[in-house]
Amino acid sequence: MSDAVWTHIRFAAIMLVIALGLLFAATHAHAETALDFAASGMGRQEAAHAPRHARVSRRTMRKVARHESRGGSGAHMLAGVYGPLAAKARQIVSACGSVVISGVRHTRVAGTRRMSEHATGHAVDIRGNPACIYAHLRGWPGGYSIDYGRVLHVHISLDGHEDGLRFAHHHVHSNTRYARR
Repeated sequence: MSDAVWTHIRFAAIMLVIALGLLFAATHAHAETALDFAASGMGRQEAAHAPRHARVSRRTMRKVARHESRGGSGAHMLAGVYGPLAAKARQIVSACGSVVISGVRHTRVAGTRRMSEHATGHAVDIRGNPACIYAHLRGWPGGYSIDYGRVLHVHISLDGHEDGLRFAHHHVHSNTRYARR
């Protein structure tokens, strides 16, 4: 082949790579924009429509705002999460525009010595449209929390001691002391 043909082929290949790069960037930017829009609108909207008895601390609201500023769906939080639970979380994130705010973390259940389901990768916390999240959890064999208005997330677990349970987070006031026996 002549040099002119090779030059033409190289030019076509470079143009193809540039076009694919621009297409990927445009698609990725559109997805991020949609997720950012969903994430940023959800927290404020839900806080405004929370029941009057539900109190959300300033610290919790700062954490929500800090997470919103990072953007994204929180998909990176699903690394190390039990497979069927991670699949359900991805389904909810995709369908509801929700955000995974906590995956695997080595912590204890507040006020107890018991390790959290998060420590074994059998629990995730998701924030977003609670009506949509709860609709996707109908018939869920695992456990999940039902007090979204107070804590601004749904704790979802599978294949652990919370299976089949519907529960509210236990709230311990930081300035209250409890006697131990």
